[in-house]
Amino acid sequence: MRIALFGASGMIGSRILSEAVTRGHDVIAIGRDPKRIPPREGVTARKGDVLDTASVAETARGAELAISSYGPSSDEPHE
Repeated sequence: MRIALFGASGMIGSRILSEAVTRGHDVIAIGRDPKRIPPREGVTARKGDVLDTASVAETARGAELAISSYGPSSDEPHE
């Protein structure tokens, strides 16, 4: 299965990423800074913004399933 994972470089997202890859899934790992996503077989890192609908549509293209592990950082304004 091809999974789009938003927040892939965060604490929870990185754990979901590891589990998905271990189970043999291909993962589109999406984050604000894709350099924070370690290169691994079965992982495609992409820059994206879960708060921007156009970005979500573009970065998740080709995925059969989308998972959001997004959590605002402590310095991000809460609306």
